[in-house]
Amino acid sequence: MARHALRTERHVWAIPEGAMPAELWIVEPAVCVVNGIVHAGIQPGDRVAVVGTVYMGLLFVQGLRRSLLGNLTAFDVDARRLALASELGADAVVDLQSGEVPRTFARSFDVAIETAATSRSLDSAFALAKPGGIIENFAWHHHEHAFDLEDWHVQGWRIVNSQPEMNPHFGDLYPRTIALMANGTISNRKLVTHVGSLDRAAEIYAAAADRTGGYVKGVITF
Repeated sequence: MARHALRTERHVWAIPEGAMPAELWIVEPAVCVVNGIVHAGIQPGDRVAVVGTVYMGLLFVQGLRRSLLGNLTAFDVDARRLALASELGADAVVDLQSGEVPRTFARSFDVAIETAATSRSLDSAFALAKPGGIIENFAWHHHEHAFDLEDWHVQGWRIVNSQPEMNPHFGDLYPRTIALMANGTISNRKLVTHVGSLDRAAEIYAAAADRTGGYVKGVITF
């Protein structure tokens, strides 16, 4: 990869040899999730919602499960992914296929973390956060979105944009995250669904685009 990127020794971290198969060491996304948890402002006993149980959301469920939160609820529109979130540690899962946040959950979470990168999921996070709560915009949105700023003012939300650039010490999280992956706190074992050599890249990309074959995360080996 030296033709594409060079790193100094200070910015390279060793992966424990033999700890798990090589295709499960997808470290950078897990580092982003650890960064998101560090900056989410979660306090002991908080009710936390994860909106979106795609790959990053499922990493969040694992990391949050080991924190001191009081309750962890995952929201999505896909029953299979919700079942996986429950298996990975969510206390409850809620299907948002109807398009509306159930009234029993509205304005009831101390922290709402949005991971799905859609307008619908972002609106769901706003509907879930209680007055004075925290809304973490974790997902990378590639679109414009309209906000009711009066609602922001009245509800008194704190909006957290937890991207790598907001943390000047983001690089320090790599060895910490590698340790968390080595001890199984955050794992890709149930998330890597498609693995193949470079000659199968088109097939794996197609599965990712179409979400076919139970796709969650694909790995191309060299």
